[in-house]
Amino acid sequence: MVSTLYDVVVLGQSIHGKNVVDQLLLKKPDLKIAVVAPKIYKKVENVDYYLCKSIFSEYFRGLLVLNLETRQKVFGKTLIIATGNQPILPLREMKMTNEIYFHDFEVPINKNRNVVVLGDNLEACLNASALAQKVRHVYMLGDNITAKFESMLADDPKITFLQNAEIIDCQHDKNGKLCSVTLASGNQLKCTAIVSCLGRVPTVDGIDKRMVKIDESGYIKINLKYQTAKIKTIFAYGECATPFTDELATQPIADCVLETLKEVR
Repeated sequence: MVSTLYDVVVLGQSIHGKNVVDQLLLKKPDLKIAVVAPKIYKKVENVDYYLCKSIFSEYFRGLLVLNLETRQKVFGKTLIIATGNQPILPLREMKMTNEIYFHDFEVPINKNRNVVVLGDNLEACLNASALAQKVRHVYMLGDNITAKFESMLADDPKITFLQNAEIIDCQHDKNGKLCSVTLASGNQLKCTAIVSCLGRVPTVDGIDKRMVKIDESGYIKINLKYQTAKIKTIFAYGECATPFTDELATQPIADCVLETLKEVR
């Protein structure tokens, strides 16, 4: 079977990925475009979708090759990395499951459950305050909390702030559901949900680090044409790439990609 050679392959489908596909098709409707992502924000007509992860990428004889977890290969003249960002989890081995939440409204109401909120910022305080209205008790874990934020929680007996407390392990019941967490101090807290307000980091999974440069904050380094530092046919766009590029760039990413396609044809 002959594999399709795409003009553009988009890795990831954040809102930025959807936007750049719309821009490209508006300017050149006959482009062959593929999107590789485990989940799709919204499908666009005349685009091929591979609903899976890319295990790793290669640059071979001037073409970009994405090796998928389905053992397929996707070939492209250009690659746009639009993988967005992801929440920071308290433990590296944790996965985003129904035990880990990122907003108070995601946590089901249950007056008999305890919830742990991670973080000492305004977002954490607002989440803790809202959760205290619908669960039995809220434990806030953080390094330090400012007097301004502390005053928001001081009068609520259902919120306990534990300074310099760090989760090192989680325990589950016989049904596999979260029942408690162990802190670095050795103490255990009974809880059935964790709300993480630790911030977000760029998502760069499935990208061969030999093909891109990552800065000290985890962003893919790009120039003002959205091209990555190593290969001019690889672009990065959105939350995974160098911040504020949109404000400094002199032309939209779609124009940059189309200019590059003229050179590689």
